Amino acid sequence: MKKQKRDHKKLGRELELFFFDETAPGMTYWLPKGLLFIKLSITILAKLYQKYGYQEVMTPQFKRELYETSGHWFHYRDDMFISTHELPYVMIQRNHLKDQKFLG
Repeated sequence: MKKQKRDHKKLGRELELFFFDETAPGMTYWLPKGLLFIKLSITILAKLYQKYGYQEVMTPQFKRELYETSGHWFHYRDDMFISTHELPYVMIQRNHLKDQKFLG
């Protein structure tokens, strides 16, 4: 029961921050309030990183084998998004989203 209350997919949609949809498996659709939060967080963190001498990195998504080797696959796989699609992802203009079924 507690896990359902903390479900980020449900909370993101209810709070109008973000949502997920089958049109882009595993990818986040950021809504205006959610994107504002992301931008503010990045700004704050960048200042803190600079202040304390940290450097930022950005990592890619990893193959399943890496998670198996690290042991994460066996402990966390139920909470991971696992893509079964072999099609490439396609980006669309963000203003076009308002016309889609998931934004009403």
